[in-house]
Amino acid sequence: MLLVLQILCSFLFATGFLFTLIDLRTKYDRSFRYFGLSLIFLASLAAIDMWVFPRLGSDREHLFWQRVYHAVACLFIPYSLSYLYLITKRRGSQVPRYFLFATLAIMPFLFTDWMLTLRDGKVTPAVLYFALFFPYGVVYGAMTNIILIQGLKSAAANQRKILWFHLIGFALLSTGGVLDMLGVVNPATQLFPSYKFLGMIAYGLMASMIFTERFLHILQERQTTFDKLESAYRDMEQVNALKQLGESTAIINHEIRNYMFMIAGNAQLLQEAEHLSNKGNAIVKNILSSVERLTAFSDDILKLSRTQVLKERHPINVTELIKGLIARHYPEYQSRFTLVGMDREHFLFGDWGKLEQVFINLFNNSIEAGGGLSVNIKVKVTTERGLLMLSIEDNGLGCDKAQLDRLFQAFYTTKKASGGTGLGMSISRTIVESHGGKISAYSKNLARKGEHGMKLIMTFPTYEQNMAEEAGRKHPIVLIKEGMDNLPDLIRVFQNVKVSPYIVQDIEDLKDSEYPPDSLTILVSAKTMASRFKTLAAYPCLCMVSHHEKNLYILDHARGNRPELFSEEYVVSRLLRKSSQRVRLRERQFHLA
Repeated sequence: MLLVLQILCSFLFATGFLFTLIDLRTKYDRSFRYFGLSLIFLASLAAIDMWVFPRLGSDREHLFWQRVYHAVACLFIPYSLSYLYLITKRRGSQVPRYFLFATLAIMPFLFTDWMLTLRDGKVTPAVLYFALFFPYGVVYGAMTNIILIQGLKSAAANQRKILWFHLIGFALLSTGGVLDMLGVVNPATQLFPSYKFLGMIAYGLMASMIFTERFLHILQERQTTFDKLESAYRDMEQVNALKQLGESTAIINHEIRNYMFMIAGNAQLLQEAEHLSNKGNAIVKNILSSVERLTAFSDDILKLSRTQVLKERHPINVTELIKGLIARHYPEYQSRFTLVGMDREHFLFGDWGKLEQVFINLFNNSIEAGGGLSVNIKVKVTTERGLLMLSIEDNGLGCDKAQLDRLFQAFYTTKKASGGTGLGMSISRTIVESHGGKISAYSKNLARKGEHGMKLIMTFPTYEQNMAEEAGRKHPIVLIKEGMDNLPDLIRVFQNVKVSPYIVQDIEDLKDSEYPPDSLTILVSAKTMASRFKTLAAYPCLCMVSHHEKNLYILDHARGNRPELFSEEYVVSRLLRKSSQRVRLRERQFHLA
């Protein structure tokens, strides 16, 4: 038994040194340092109980080591208090510093006969012990319990677990000390140095386990952040490559056009001046066609370098732009277009020509996606909360997950054989973003409902001066992170429509919402829904989110329908509108009451 306790004590020493060293080397979190130091002091107390006291001989040695023991206990107090203040994020960070000053003031007296002395061969507390050290320990114990109990009331669910473990550990530590003072154990039959010693080991182990769990969670978060940074760095490298290309575009295009002009001119002269065979004429036509395609590619490169800069913005009637564009460029396809929400005007600020280029690119892609068959194109425009949302949906061939991942990548094309350059979608995204907008793509093929085709959703700010106020307002929509896969994709959809939901760790955190349960829309994963259904039943507006390949899907339990694609359009037309109606209804009921 004693050997096991000795091993545990050595483990606490090693753990304390590890966390202290981590903070000293990385400067990551001060709580690591304070936790490590408090654990070292606690393990030192246990080591003195276990290795030193049983081997002492003279009374003077007992007195000296009792004084050392109390000095180490004094040092444990401010560092453990600092650690608790940090993990609970409690105000009044100067309090641990006051306790440290008190420790430094008390420690010199511990080595005098005014604090601890020998009487009849036993170490006995003196006057200052009851006047200074004992009240100091009582105040520390009270402060610790107050911090932990108040922290439990306001902490998030994952933080409550940490605080509960510390509270239980302190209770075991205090209970051990009380049992020792009551002398309930006969020292002759004791298998361990003291109950206080057991409390130290128990508290140290519980705190170490929970802190190690927190440390591993931090490492996982750092790895996730690192992966995101790595992805962002790859994107930045691509942007830098395009930037360098853009900086030299004018020179490149000038040279390309000169050579293309010479090649085309010579080919035409050859065709007019010489009597060529049918084969020769076919070769010349092929040269002229290649020159034409290369010139078009040069124009696309030039457009890509210029789309990032929006010099002037003017009010643009999107309804007029789209209707006029279809009438001019696609007269033979007008019957295939279905226009929704264009019975009234919608305005945004931007560049007419560049936006027209975006719609031409997207409409061309939809028409060409038919694979020889007729394609129907649905264009829908809505204006909501200072946002203009425009969706373009077709029933063409669509794409798979790999193609969807690379859809906006420059120079990626599935139409290389027919002269595609792979710059159309990249140019379109750059133009949309230069207008302060966002564009997202969804493939209906991935839903496996027997449908195929693409859906592109663009969001633009209509009045930027109102967006800052609107973006800062929280909406009665709660996103529960527990068990939620593809969380970044989910948050990105909300950000694209400037919606700020409440994001909580688990179901217990719903209690902190300022909205009542019947006015909240809860977004929860299928895994959490299955495990916590009884708790979630108290929230009538419940939506289950799942993902399949690249798309997100949502099932609204109130509607009882099949899962729908989770997109910007769904957030605005369903979630936001439904939650706003409930809030207005509650406000109306309140005013009537």
